[in-house]
Amino acid sequence: MKILIVDDCEIQIELMKRYFSVFKENISQVHFALNGEDAIDIIKNNTIDTLITDLNMPVMDGLTLIRSVIKEDYNQNMRIIVMSAELEYNNFTDFELPHISGFIEKPFSIKQLIKLIHM
Repeated sequence: MKILIVDDCEIQIELMKRYFSVFKENISQVHFALNGEDAIDIIKNNTIDTLITDLNMPVMDGLTLIRSVIKEDYNQNMRIIVMSAELEYNNFTDFELPHISGFIEKPFSIKQLIKLIHM
């Protein structure tokens, strides 16, 4: 499984890099991006199975990223997991919701994230 984690919090990214470098959890590749725009570049050049994105980010926020991924259909089977400290489900429309596989609220444990990835 190839995953992409998108979060503008560099500390969060570093923690996940450390975790996934030690514990593979049936994950073959982990890509990281600090915003939605960088994530799109990674998605265009790689087959991503699971996209895990924060919502509040500079340059391109997570909701715009999700809409772009759905609209452009980079990978029809890509799972999308939303992570945020400010999860508000009413921000999502009937356009996005069917494409979102799960939600996880910050702060979360890595065990919670792994469980969600493998659901």
